[in-house]
Amino acid sequence: MTVFTPHSLECFERELGATLAEFERGLQKAAPGAVSLLGAGLFFLQCGNVELRMTAQPHPPRRIGLFEIPVLKVTYRFSGGDDAERLALLGRLDRAMQRGGG
Repeated sequence: MTVFTPHSLECFERELGATLAEFERGLQKAAPGAVSLLGAGLFFLQCGNVELRMTAQPHPPRRIGLFEIPVLKVTYRFSGGDDAERLALLGRLDRAMQRGGG
């Protein structure tokens, strides 16, 4: 698996093919007990020295033929920890949100 590494690990955005509920389940799977829901689409996660605030906003779905894929635009804001700790957490989140397939 290739992990997308942004130019800056301070603040960046991603588009994900997930609903808000799927995104929250993935967060809970990656860091059980470390995730707080701050409001609609606002999440806080603390793992060790790393704090991560995420804002997830649903966007119009993508259509490919008869398939419809939900789209979330997520802003990640890290504080605390070093780049290695931040990348490790990001890798955990990515693996937890993976789906089956090829």
